[in-house]
Amino acid sequence: MEVIPLIGKDIVTTVLEAKDRELKEEEHRKDLEVVRREDSRSVLTLFGEITYRRTYYRHRETGEYLHLLDRYTGYRKRGRLDPLLEALLLERSVDCSYRESSQEILPENQDLKVSPEVVKRLVHRLKRKEEEELLPKGNRRRKKKLPFLFIEADEDHVPWQGKGYREKSRNKKEKRLLAKLAYVHEGKEKGGRNRVKLKNPHYFAGLYPDLRRTLVRGPLVHRGTLRS
Repeated sequence: MEVIPLIGKDIVTTVLEAKDRELKEEEHRKDLEVVRREDSRSVLTLFGEITYRRTYYRHRETGEYLHLLDRYTGYRKRGRLDPLLEALLLERSVDCSYRESSQEILPENQDLKVSPEVVKRLVHRLKRKEEEELLPKGNRRRKKKLPFLFIEADEDHVPWQGKGYREKSRNKKEKRLLAKLAYVHEGKEKGGRNRVKLKNPHYFAGLYPDLRRTLVRGPLVHRGTLRS
């Protein structure tokens, strides 16, 4: 079985390099000049990691530098995964965990593995792309650049109504939960008569398992990671 991945890697590499030569010989490529004839790149495919060579071009009019083969195959800049492998990982992630989707697709003898975090990023990127395509072109969001971004934190006592998170105290009135609150906003603006409001606020609040020791009399600021 180990022979099949090796043959597959050789076939993919040969096809890619042959296509690169074909693209370079096309007559309508006169607007591109060759910068480097052999520029290597490594990509993780369904058969394992491959390293192939392709031509590096410069557009004569715009001055843009590009690898024509990468655009033809759909390889993203600085991307490490083959588009087919990405599609299979996304398909498997629907029915199983991120870790299991990687283990089921790639051969067991692979030296390189796709981490669960990489699969998670693929899923989230696909979701963002689908959301943008559903919006009208004029309403699609762009990344906002802000001179300042404010992050504030607070806490509040909540009456205890269960068996968990109970303070060791004889006084029942002191059986309280300490709820954590953090909010991110762009500043303050007028919201009415003699009032101000936060601009585009986003709130994060909850009772977190790793904050049990901070009940009631714990520190105001927790130095760990805040999870929503």
